[in-house]
Amino acid sequence: MSPINTRRTIFTLSLLMFATIQLSLSAKERENLKNWHEGPLTWADYKKAEFPANSEYNSISTFLYTTKRKKVKIENYKILYYEVSCHLDRNKSWYDPDKTDEWSLRANQVVFDIWELYGREIQYRGLGETTLTFNNTMNNFSEVAQKRINEFEKENNNDNVIDSVVVRKYEESIKRELEKTPRREPDLSLAGRVPDMLGFYFSYNNGSFIGKSSDYLKPMNGLSYGFDYISRKDWYFDLGLSFQFSHLKTGNFYRDEQYSYDWTTDKPTNQMRIYLNIGHAAKIDQYYRVIPYAGISYTNLMQTTDVPNPNLGNNSFFGSNLNGFSFMAGVNTDWIFRHTIFPDEYLDTSLRFKLFGAYDRIGGSKNMWSVNLGVAIHINAKTYNSPMFLYVPIII
Repeated sequence: MSPINTRRTIFTLSLLMFATIQLSLSAKERENLKNWHEGPLTWADYKKAEFPANSEYNSISTFLYTTKRKKVKIENYKILYYEVSCHLDRNKSWYDPDKTDEWSLRANQVVFDIWELYGREIQYRGLGETTLTFNNTMNNFSEVAQKRINEFEKENNNDNVIDSVVVRKYEESIKRELEKTPRREPDLSLAGRVPDMLGFYFSYNNGSFIGKSSDYLKPMNGLSYGFDYISRKDWYFDLGLSFQFSHLKTGNFYRDEQYSYDWTTDKPTNQMRIYLNIGHAAKIDQYYRVIPYAGISYTNLMQTTDVPNPNLGNNSFFGSNLNGFSFMAGVNTDWIFRHTIFPDEYLDTSLRFKLFGAYDRIGGSKNMWSVNLGVAIHINAKTYNSPMFLYVPIII
């Protein structure tokens, strides 16, 4: 009889699988590990030992998983993931040459094959997972593997003699399963597994007025930034803030009765807009995304007056303001030039082109139409370990 010390095996496996995720093994430690892909077990992979006469163990096989963080580039996707490998630890594997034979070795190989089979399942299930959920996946499948090994040992041991029929049955069964479960590498299907995404963008904008307002207001240039959210069903929500700066083209645009002030030519005239848009994202392929949307905004148009503020001294002036709600509609086009899929998060970086029209009704009487163009750097991300609103500022 040559039972496999599965209690020792699972303890070693559980102990090392967390450490090897974070720490790379030294060259000497790797020399002591036999990878499953190096070929079947031989007694040369074990250390000879003289076991006590009353020992129930004629051989001890210590198997473990190691994980290595790897990176693969597929088209414009960069995917980081954990590669899972199954090993025999030669330093912790022993046998008694007087009590072991070919069937003892083949029984050990069956257990090695079972660990390899579920190591492939772990790598397949763990693609794109966080470190935490990946460890949970490893624990769960290690338990399943251990149960199967226990079933094999229970069925195999008959009056302390290895049952060659049982060994052959398991060899054939595990071989078929290994053929049906190849070691899977990352592919573009990972992109389809991405859930809700939150983005941050920073944009340069240009706004040109049309209609009667173009007689008074020069084109405006400025900046905008904001957050947007794309649900797994492609619904799009955008909350942002923009500032644009220009000068008044000609007078008589507005008279502020509070200060008896007429907005005058060539005075700085600035616009601030707080907006909320809703749309639906259409991803053409992994490179391009188009997002038509519509929304509302609160708009403030201000010109600094020539009226001193008596409370702050003659060097500070009142601002004459026009405020009101506006309607917006437009389309964003994203050129996604970089995808990165980590075990902990998913990140898109894109160049965004913005086009929208706005109807501003401010001050109760002023109606303004404008066409706005913009270009933005947009970062779209999903983390699984923390709320996105905590994470996005960090990646910026």
